[in-house]
This record gives sequence, C-alpha cells and structure tokens, in this order.
Amino acid sequence: MAKRAKRKLYGGKEQFDMDSEALSLSWKDELIVVVLLFPIPITFLSTFFTDETITDAWNSLALMPDWYQNILMIVTLVVFGLKALVFRIAEKLFKE
Repeated sequence: MAKRAKRKLYGGKEQFDMDSEALSLSWKDELIVVVLLFPIPITFLSTFFTDETITDAWNSLALMPDWYQNILMIVTLVVFGLKALVFRIAEKLFKE
C-alpha cells in the first residue's frame, strides 16, 4: 500500500507525515547547497579558460572570506545530518 501523506491521530485529528513533508521541502535545501557551492567549481573550471593553474585555484579558494567558509561548513554539516554537532559548536561560540 502507498504511504499516506496524512495520518489519523487521537480524536480524528490529522497530522502530516513528517517524511512526506521533509521530501516536499528538500529541493530548497538542495538549492541552497548548490548556490553556496557554486564558486568552488567555477574557480576550478576557470583554470581551463585562463592562464591560471590548479594551484592558483586552490589559492583563490583560500582567500574566501571567513563568513563564507563558516556558512559552507555549517551547511555541509547540516546536509550530512550532523545538526546536533552544529548546535553544540554554536553554543560554545556564543556562550560567554
């Protein structure tokens, strides 16, 4: 049988199935990841069309702003399901 998007709960109330809701929102997560990762392949592809070498491309990536590197690291951790680790790191960073 096909999985229903809604389930009956106590007293006849309906609740969305978390799996189907997560799947309907997953394209947004994927779009964010693609947009954030876009500069990385462009940097390496530019070596084919300019006089830059792969070493220059790595050096260009090293010049990324810290805020971009931090966001990229956080998004990568969240995508791989390590959200709890992100929260622990955030607590240590913002706790004084």
